[in-house]
Amino acid sequence: MQQNYWWISHTQTQKYQVKDGHLWSPKTTSSGSKKRYEAMTYIKKNDIVFSYANQEIAHIGIADGEFYPSKKPASYNDNNWKDDGFKVPVTFYPLRAPLTRNTLNTNFNELIKLLPKKYSPLCIDEEAKTFKGNQGYIFELDKGFARKIIELINEAEINSIIEKHTPYKVRVERSAEKAKKSNPKELLERINSKSKKNKTKKQKGSTATRPPSVQYDRDQDVKEYVYLRANGKCELCHQEAPFDTADRPYLESHHIVWLSEDPEGDTIDNSVALCPNCHKKMHHNGNKEQLRKDLDTLLELKKYI
Repeated sequence: MQQNYWWISHTQTQKYQVKDGHLWSPKTTSSGSKKRYEAMTYIKKNDIVFSYANQEIAHIGIADGEFYPSKKPASYNDNNWKDDGFKVPVTFYPLRAPLTRNTLNTNFNELIKLLPKKYSPLCIDEEAKTFKGNQGYIFELDKGFARKIIELINEAEINSIIEKHTPYKVRVERSAEKAKKSNPKELLERINSKSKKNKTKKQKGSTATRPPSVQYDRDQDVKEYVYLRANGKCELCHQEAPFDTADRPYLESHHIVWLSEDPEGDTIDNSVALCPNCHKKMHHNGNKEQLRKDLDTLLELKKYI
């Protein structure tokens, strides 16, 4: 996904913009110049916004769309900006630890090489080797400077924010596509790595909370590994898959112990690949005796996976 990076200096309006989820600027300055705020019209959906206010970056924003004409919000009445302006919808996320100007100054020698010669978000005092915020409002950042800012904040945290912001359906599609291109060894390595991370979180005392919903996040690596393990045959009736898709023989993923009973059961030893008939049978079979027998078969299989 192509993303651009923006620096917004908005000490006066940050509290409104972060709370209400937007950027806003007048179309022109008091003297009628359009150039100062023109960059608002270049922001695209999914662009990253560094929110600089009170000498620190305490929030990261992700643009939810492009600009549109908008009157000045009522909450801005404490300034003398013109009423006609540009508005961009943005979702802001607080950082665990703000990136302060002191930290920027500590990295002065490296950052100064990455700052643009024109339209820089930071003014430079070369003698004191310090920065201070520029009087402008919005600045487009080149990739090198943006990457350094992300590194100073915490790259893993930024990636987590971007992942959180990405719609669920898109995340699943990307994860499934990556899983399909992986071999069993790569899938197992990722599955084991995620398992270790989850155990570490529990040891630190984090409690998993889940909203009252019937939808659960499925690990696409687990799903793909199970399909490869089945090798085109139903793991209950052992018959060949009924037909082939563009990617593989058609089978359906099923949890032996349902996730509604064990939310942490999305694992390779609790997942099987079933033909559509057996899958429907495990969910809707009215013959309780046969259902119990099939479940016992799967539970026995689970011991050896």
